[in-house]
Amino acid sequence: MFRYVLLTLRLVLDDDCGRPYANREYLLEIEGEPPRVGRTGRMGNVEILCPPLAEEALLRLPQKGGLMDDPLSVFKLKLGFLDDCDQTSGLQARLNNLGLFASTQVDNQQDERFVRAVSRFQELCQFLFKRGLAEDRKTRERLAAVHDAYGFRKEQEREASRS
Repeated sequence: MFRYVLLTLRLVLDDDCGRPYANREYLLEIEGEPPRVGRTGRMGNVEILCPPLAEEALLRLPQKGGLMDDPLSVFKLKLGFLDDCDQTSGLQARLNNLGLFASTQVDNQQDERFVRAVSRFQELCQFLFKRGLAEDRKTRERLAAVHDAYGFRKEQEREASRS
């Protein structure tokens, strides 16, 4: 029988004012998997194992006192897709996936936390030149390669695997 390694889907849910959806019920439907019901953590966090080739999921959050099928509480999630490395948001997501904590949310901002994460990555790769400079082409290429080597697949490979 064929087996695959499950990946961890991590989400942090908050409202428009930045307050966490703490201890709230949710329903998560990942393609090809049975629906999962759970509760968010005290910081609005959700961690769920999912198949590595899953590309879409639906997250249902009831409004306070509302029903699971309230259309305002349904979010379509695109799994496994990242912006390109020529965008700060693509760099943030890859650095976060590698555990270098470039941002609490992928927001396309090159703040101090992002610059520290790039510097840590460059040190790990022994790129001691241009420390903290995310605009460096070599750093961007290396980040994409390292990220993909750790099992985070490129969109083109996902397309090829479906045919």
